[in-house]
Amino acid sequence: MADEERTEPLDRLHAGLAGLVGPLLQPKAGESDLSGQQIGPYKLLQRIGSGGFGDVYMAEQKEPVRRRVALKIIKLGMDTKQVIARFEAERQALAMMDHPNIARVFDAAATDSGRPYFVMELVKGEPITIYCDREKLSITARLAIFSQVCRAVQHAHEKAVIHRDIKPSNVLVTMVDGRPLAKVIDFGIAKATDQRLTEKTVFTAFHQMIGTPEYMSPEQAAGLPDIDTRTDIYSLGVLLYELLTGATPFESGRLRSAAYAEMMRIIREDEPHKPSARLSSLQETRVRTAQQRGEDDPRRLSQRLRGELDWIVMKCLEKDRARRYESAAGLAAEISNYLAGEPVQAAPPSRLYRLQKFVGKHRVSVAACLAIAGTLVVALIATLLGLRSAIDSREAEAIARREAEAAREVASENERKAALEATKSRAALNFVAEMFDSVDPELARGHAVTVAEILNPAAERVAQAFANDAAGEAVVRHVLGKAYANLARYPDARRELERAWELRKTLRQEEDPQAITVLNDLGITLVRAGEIASARGLLEKAYEQRAIKLGNSHRDTLATRSVLAVVKQLQGDLEGALADTRAVLLDQEKHLGPGDRETLESMCSLADMLGRAGRLEEALTAARSASSRAASAFGAEASLALMAGSIEAEMLTELGRYAEAAARLETIAAGKEKLYGREHPSALVTLSLLAQAYGHLHQDDRAVPLCHTIVDRATQSLGERHATTMTYMNNLAQALRRVGDLDQAEPIFRRVIQLRRETEGNDSQELMMVMSNLGLLLMQRDAHAEALPLLREALNGFKQSLPPDHWMLGVALLNLGRCETALRNYAAAEHSLCEAHSLLERMLGAAHARTVQARHALADLYAAWGMPN
Repeated sequence: MADEERTEPLDRLHAGLAGLVGPLLQPKAGESDLSGQQIGPYKLLQRIGSGGFGDVYMAEQKEPVRRRVALKIIKLGMDTKQVIARFEAERQALAMMDHPNIARVFDAAATDSGRPYFVMELVKGEPITIYCDREKLSITARLAIFSQVCRAVQHAHEKAVIHRDIKPSNVLVTMVDGRPLAKVIDFGIAKATDQRLTEKTVFTAFHQMIGTPEYMSPEQAAGLPDIDTRTDIYSLGVLLYELLTGATPFESGRLRSAAYAEMMRIIREDEPHKPSARLSSLQETRVRTAQQRGEDDPRRLSQRLRGELDWIVMKCLEKDRARRYESAAGLAAEISNYLAGEPVQAAPPSRLYRLQKFVGKHRVSVAACLAIAGTLVVALIATLLGLRSAIDSREAEAIARREAEAAREVASENERKAALEATKSRAALNFVAEMFDSVDPELARGHAVTVAEILNPAAERVAQAFANDAAGEAVVRHVLGKAYANLARYPDARRELERAWELRKTLRQEEDPQAITVLNDLGITLVRAGEIASARGLLEKAYEQRAIKLGNSHRDTLATRSVLAVVKQLQGDLEGALADTRAVLLDQEKHLGPGDRETLESMCSLADMLGRAGRLEEALTAARSASSRAASAFGAEASLALMAGSIEAEMLTELGRYAEAAARLETIAAGKEKLYGREHPSALVTLSLLAQAYGHLHQDDRAVPLCHTIVDRATQSLGERHATTMTYMNNLAQALRRVGDLDQAEPIFRRVIQLRRETEGNDSQELMMVMSNLGLLLMQRDAHAEALPLLREALNGFKQSLPPDHWMLGVALLNLGRCETALRNYAAAEHSLCEAHSLLERMLGAAHARTVQARHALADLYAAWGMPN
């Protein structure tokens, strides 16, 4: 809401706008005040705040609209060009945000002296914590306002914008129609002014804080580069903590007085008290805190927080972001459930989880305590046995001595065994850590040249390293298998995973959840390797066991269901696969959330299936939704966002929007090569789509060499008989046919037909496509009589495998009609071409390139037949 009124009290305006720059509310003596100056179209009226990042002024804009705005001038030394460039990258997403609880960011530029500035909506309000305390709002009222903040953050996340600096001074409350309205400010600026966190960037020369460590997530404190939407969930949790207790999880004085390294360690490692427990520790401020929340007795407020509100807040504050709420919408739903008296999903950490956390932090102490406890227990048992069996004091003493000696021996043996187990565990962890740190493609960033040097010696060494530890060997074999699979080394992956499964069976652990995970991963590897029939049996067994052990709504069970739907598609049951994927997606959105990785993977599968079913607009919508959600949740360069974007671009290609598709694919291809390496199947898929887009744009000088490159890489990494390699061979032959190099194209088509028949039989959809393409080549050679049976067989095969209104049937009819025209079988040609045109117009639209081709083919037919069009 822009401020057009001149009578607004400045004290409330100061309280709100000072939050744009952090904790310092008043200008410091001696600082340069730019009030009265003109910056671009903005006249600076009054400085209303200062902080580590710069100064905020109330300014007046007269053109093209008359309004008052907040103008933040970034301090010198914050790298003007990079700041503006980063903000420019954010502006498109920021411009798309339109939400009543988000203050708009209007403009960004630089002053004549080179200082970046940002122009924002002028919000009349005050920080949310100040407003709630001043109005003495109850817990229920505070939660209602906090829900507005969650909805605002969710809207931003859906537009792929992460705030990164949520805190009370960036959440202002103003009154609209007599009701409080929360406004989140500073979206996009935190990222634009982002610097890698170091001791130098945390403090200014006067030792004043830049930023707000109290609200900083552990991943921000660790300096991780892949900050995602869950960092905002953490900050929302801190804000909720403060709204409930009047304090932040980590006491401000403790954080700000600590050295930089200690401050970062506290944020990353220390576990905060639950809100109810923190309230009890506030001592002299407890009464005032309770009264500000409408409670006279602090104990009653503590009881109100205990339980579900504690659980909700602590779930937001998890150090491991995977354990937080997946989205701000999920957090808002939890608040709504609590207010409505419905059950919440958050729950106190399990005993096992708390034990793991404790052991992880106190490994040495725990080991020592266990050894001592074991000795004491054994000694106690020995003493009791001795006392019970003693007949007289002399005999009791003798028995006690013997039992004590036995106890010492048992304790010594237990200690030895414990030390041995610890050594084995450390050996397994060290083995994995040393060998695989650089193997995961998202970490290795394409450095696949080192894979042979790392994985192969490890695979040779593992049997010897774990000669007397089958369970340890199974674990390491599983890790090896997954590493090979991630790098598309499917034969190696299959070998390791099959060995891991055999070891589990030897240990009679077939129904253990970890063993079922091995079975599931083996099935997925076989799917990727093209061995669909073998994979299905393994996956069905994994699904059955997961449903029994974990329940139908568990994420692992749902993940296996999703893969089984893809298997059904690969085996030709497209409609069944679509139905199964829709059902899985509904369950995943319900139980995991719309922004969960596995939910988004299923959405990508749905988009791909819809495209194969010919429902291209539906497919494009689903792919775009998945792409937007994935980029928002995990970043635009994450694997999931790239996969969704690749499917989106494929749909654009099928819809004839070739230039748009090519531009999208060039970006995605570069991202995938950086992430996976040049020969990874995921990178090749996108390159293949890019080559097709170039072909449609008649950029054959780019399309043909790229097709050659793809076939070479696929043959090397997957082998010639892999289904994907055969597809790329067909695409290469198509590109060669299109440029008239028929002598090179024809033997490739015939080789692919041979391979398809040998590996897939005579009825596969892919075989029909290659036969149709060979038919078109023969037509180019004027061998129409030889082409006709191939085109008819392809059409009949498509009719068996595709829905009756699939656009590919229209293409097959178009090809057949052209051939019949050339053979002067005009009546048959008219029937084929009319049916083709009708189907293509209905499914793709009258303006689509394929529909236009069908009209031209009809015109050619009537011209040859001597009939009017």
